[in-house]
Amino acid sequence: MLKLTDNPLKVNRMNPIKQLSLLTFLWILGHTSLHAQGLNFNDTSYNNVLKKKSSLVVNEDGLPPKVDLSMYVPSVLNQGTLGTCVGFSTAYYMRTILEAKRLNITNKDSIDALRFSPSFLYNAIKSPNDDACKKGAEVANALEFLKTNGVARLSQQGYPDCTPMTSLQPATESKIMDYIRLFGLNDRQEDIVIATKKALAEGTPVVIAIQTTPSLDELGFWPKLWMRILRFFGIGSGDEYGLWDPNKSDNLRGGHAVCVVGYDDKKFGGAFHVVNSRGEDWGEDGFFWIRYDDYTKHTKYGFQAYLSPNNYTTEALRSGDVTIELANLRPVELPFTRQSPEGNTTDNEPLVAYSLRDPQQTDTEYKFRINVDKQTYLYVLGANATQPSVDKLFPIDSISPVVGANTKVFLPSEEQVYALNEVTGTESWLFLFSDKEVNIDSCITAMNGQKGTFTQRVQKVMGSKLLNYEQIDYKTKKMGFELREKHEGRIVPLLITLEHIKRRDL
Repeated sequence: MLKLTDNPLKVNRMNPIKQLSLLTFLWILGHTSLHAQGLNFNDTSYNNVLKKKSSLVVNEDGLPPKVDLSMYVPSVLNQGTLGTCVGFSTAYYMRTILEAKRLNITNKDSIDALRFSPSFLYNAIKSPNDDACKKGAEVANALEFLKTNGVARLSQQGYPDCTPMTSLQPATESKIMDYIRLFGLNDRQEDIVIATKKALAEGTPVVIAIQTTPSLDELGFWPKLWMRILRFFGIGSGDEYGLWDPNKSDNLRGGHAVCVVGYDDKKFGGAFHVVNSRGEDWGEDGFFWIRYDDYTKHTKYGFQAYLSPNNYTTEALRSGDVTIELANLRPVELPFTRQSPEGNTTDNEPLVAYSLRDPQQTDTEYKFRINVDKQTYLYVLGANATQPSVDKLFPIDSISPVVGANTKVFLPSEEQVYALNEVTGTESWLFLFSDKEVNIDSCITAMNGQKGTFTQRVQKVMGSKLLNYEQIDYKTKKMGFELREKHEGRIVPLLITLEHIKRRDL
């Protein structure tokens, strides 16, 4: 007798409706258009931006394993078909995030009320013949405009709007204090990652210029929906959505400007968190992740911007320490004594000085280690009592004087040292910690035109800008200081002297 059984060789067929659904979404996926971008690369312009001094974190534990600034991000918008990513990454995201963090606002509606206009900034820097906002722009130009002019609010000029608002004057408070590039075009991969993480750990977002591949569009709405359908049918992969894998595409698309708002050393083996300008339906609610290794390969430029310290509502307690080390194989910290205030006490405020205890011989090599707790402009001047000129020791070689919060810097660099030349006599090293940018070259020129001792010349040129020493708590166990009150626009001087003698013959 025969009986009916299942054929072991029978192939299970998909339900015709499900099959039609898959074919339909395959067609949709294949016809999904690429998103607009709009970043114009310009290596010369990037190299002209002052570079941030390589630095370490003061905290002995180093950089935190995770930083998240996403709570300060405004609602994610879609730039649409316009090439306005530079306006979004700088004005809409970076500047709004800095404002929300300054005011300690994390409520999304309250942040959205603060938003700055991507249209206003893009229109201000775009090419004169770019009437349709399609030709793109440079990040450096956007940041320079923010520093010089500021930016209007989104409520003053909405998006999209390609009409330049030349009659609209942004509020002075909308300006950024300064901006810097975080890394060079040929920096090591590990340095690029560390520089970006350090900036984020300081509480500032990072605007980057990336070279995209078509795989970035796989994080769009239709591909995301397609992935969910595949998973519904049991075909989907286990990869977490929201990760951009540039290696899925062989071709390069062009430049795109986005804003980095965090990192996580454990996410995908270590990745940066980035907000895009493609709307909340794209990626993870408008965000995506990129692994550290892919970040270094596809990120060409990186920028950090600062607000003026007088914009902050928190107590401006500021402190700084300076350590002088012998630059040998095992750096040795040199002993010192604190001296009485130096200067013409009848006509000018005196300068408190520290003095290296032992005379120093010609050709002795040094490194300076400086710790700061708040962002500051750092300048270092040098002079010999027998010479009429004042020299600038820092910053030099296209390095920015800006030092971020909770930072340790080594001067002149990891590869270089300072050395005493053949001119003996009393050497003076003056460290200046300033809330605001100082035209230090102009000051040095003026000092070199004055007569008197080094401290007298400093007082004649910069005396009105220097903080009264009686308002500074100079330390005794370290060469350093503390400020317990806010002093807008004033400079803290820290003077170190030593006796320079000829090298003794052995």
